[in-house]
Amino acid sequence: MKAAGLPGADLLWDGSGWNSAWAEADSATRFPLILPGRDWPDGIRRIYWRLLVFARERL
Repeated sequence: MKAAGLPGADLLWDGSGWNSAWAEADSATRFPLILPGRDWPDGIRRIYWRLLVFARERL
């Protein structure tokens, strides 16, 4: 992952889909720092995903 410019993490979301959700322990390292949980409403997950995709396209 470091060769791709990404930090090491136990959980990594590449933004490949808005309907991704995680239910892992809080002790897991993650990237991005906030990952959508299964308790997030679909609309909120979709908005969060769009924000991350927008940010990724601007880098």
